[in-house]
Amino acid sequence: MSIRNTLVSLVFVLVTAGVATDAGAQQGSEGPCAADAKKFCKGIAPGGGRILSCLKARQAELNPACAADIKRAGNRKPPAQ
Repeated sequence: MSIRNTLVSLVFVLVTAGVATDAGAQQGSEGPCAADAKKFCKGIAPGGGRILSCLKARQAELNPACAADIKRAGNRKPPAQ
């Protein structure tokens, strides 16, 4: 393998790793339910628990990480008023 081919392969690997890291960071910053909320609740205005209610209604169809978050949210006690 020539030095040129080695360098081209190395650049490709580094660029691919950078793109994968950016995609993972973006998903992490949006949370595990972002894609499901966009998919199942796109016409629903945020606020007042409407998105959460929408996701709860579709819980069987959610990705596993989102479903776990929705379940945890349902187990939380509301703050005392």
